[in-house]
Parts: sequence; structure tokens; C-alpha cells
Amino acid sequence: MNALYPIFKHRMPIHNMKKLLLCALVVLTGACQSEPEAPKPRDPQLPPNVPAIGADRDEHGCTPSEGYRWSKVQNKCIRLVVGGIRLLPQDSSVERHSFAFVVFSGDREQAELYLPREKGSVVMNRTGKADGYAWVYDDYTLTFMSDYALKKGEKTLFRGK
Repeated sequence: MNALYPIFKHRMPIHNMKKLLLCALVVLTGACQSEPEAPKPRDPQLPPNVPAIGADRDEHGCTPSEGYRWSKVQNKCIRLVVGGIRLLPQDSSVERHSFAFVVFSGDREQAELYLPREKGSVVMNRTGKADGYAWVYDDYTLTFMSDYALKKGEKTLFRGK
């Protein structure tokens, strides 16, 4: 401190310096802390029992909120947008932004069909010869020529590659 004496002509007693440093520390610590943000009110349009993403699990351990569904033909949780074939609506009776998905078993003997607005899926069994396979369930028929076509009766509902 003696070397700095010409700069600091008025010495501060050490107990005052300690008080000053303590006050500065308290002020700085208080300035860095902020009040916790109040929780945002829940969106009234959401049902009260909607779980957090990833917190829901079905009976197979799949997480529907993350896009996973149980595939009967692949015997595992899958994401339809990754492992399925998207079929686009072709009929005016089907909503324009509704998609159907198809997932095949490893040997392609079965096709699992996921229809829009349906909770589960249906398994279609392959019929026909190598030059004209079709997968059938009830009055649904899935065929492939240059693309997949899903018909209900004679009406083509969806198509996709």
C-alpha cells in the first residue's frame, strides 16, 4: 500500500474497506438473482389429462406422443412416418390432409394398415401370384402396380409409393 500512497492520499481504515466489499458483494449477489417465473396458465383448449411428451406409454411400451405405435406385423414399436408407406387421399369422402400408412412384415406376407381417425390397425394378408399380389382385409384391398392403391370395394381411397 505504501507504493500506492501517492495515488491514494486518503487511506480508508481496513474495517471500512471490509464493510464496503461486503456491501458490494451483497448488492451484486442480489442483482444476479431473479424471482422465479410464475407458472404459465394451462391452455384451456387442452384436455386436463394430456401427458407430457414421452411420458405416455401404451401396453407395449411405445410412446404415442413421440409418434411411436405398436406394429403387429413387425412386432415392435415403429414411427409410421419413418418406417411406413404414406398413402395420400384420392377420394373426396376422405379429408384432404388425412393420410393412411402401410407397414409390411419382413416376408411381405402381411401388410398392416393404419387408417386416419382409427385408433388401431388392421392386418391384411397377401393373396395372388408374384405378378399380381394383393393384400386383403374385409372389403379393403391393397394392390401395387407402379404405386400402392388402397381400395374399399371398388372405390380407390388412397395411393402412394
